[in-house]
Amino acid sequence: MKTKGLTFMGLVSFVRDRFGQDALQHILEGLVDDPRLFIGSLDPFRWYPSELFNEIFEAVIKELGNGDPNLAREIGAEINRLHQRLSPGDFIRTPDADLVATLNRFWLLYHDQGRVSVIEDGEDFILRVVCPVKLTRSYMEGVAGWMEDLMIAWGIRNYAIISSDEPMELRMARTGSGNTVNNLDATP
Repeated sequence: MKTKGLTFMGLVSFVRDRFGQDALQHILEGLVDDPRLFIGSLDPFRWYPSELFNEIFEAVIKELGNGDPNLAREIGAEINRLHQRLSPGDFIRTPDADLVATLNRFWLLYHDQGRVSVIEDGEDFILRVVCPVKLTRSYMEGVAGWMEDLMIAWGIRNYAIISSDEPMELRMARTGSGNTVNNLDATP
């Protein structure tokens, strides 16, 4: 599976802004041959190995964020905001698009394979990611961050993206329901 360069760029930008250039250099050493060359050669619309993104992402969460899932959500939101600046046409909301089509359209903006299936669960939805790479809990929190940021940009305020105990899943819970109390960001 491949991940779009702007995803790497959002992660790099977030780490540099929040933790500084030295922290970014430390994270990248041992994961890429030449950190400066790697950063300088990132192309926002080129595809890169997802495994490398996962390794960098997990190192950031573990080493700089002490495993805090809120940091993963912040990174996901930053990636989404960067994408909106670089390619605003990708974010035009179509009024008649259904939830499954919309989520899959956005999944494929960041990844070259996989899909999101949506399962109704009362007033809420289970969002299940199917792809060739096993995504970690923190990676899924990053996905939740970009989904939440997208919902905010589109003015969708009646749902929140919350964690799930199941791997490769998130929940899209109607705000005001008892399910949203577990959300890391209680109000979208």
